Amino acid sequence: MKRFKNKEILEQYLLNCTPTEAYNTILEEQPYYSSTIEKLLAKNNKLINLAIAQSTNEETLLRKFFAEGDLNLRVAVLENYRTSVHSLSDDMFITGTFENKEQIKDF
Repeated sequence: MKRFKNKEILEQYLLNCTPTEAYNTILEEQPYYSSTIEKLLAKNNKLINLAIAQSTNEETLLRKFFAEGDLNLRVAVLENYRTSVHSLSDDMFITGTFENKEQIKDF
């Protein structure tokens, strides 16, 4: 961590700051503590969810964001360097993002 001495301080900051500050801090600090992420997700803020989608390494969460998210969230998942487009191809087909497997191949 760069600016925060411990997990608790970082978590309290993220839970009480503005969504823009949270977005920047999530991308900078990458707080992958499940309790912190759960609390941030409970806020149901699009900007915070976007930062999590861009930085998390949790495949289950990435799949959920991709399946249930809007276009911005889906792009964030695909932009996440920890994501494999191949691993998400089945999800894209199942969720109707692509109508057939040929479109997935072209993607």
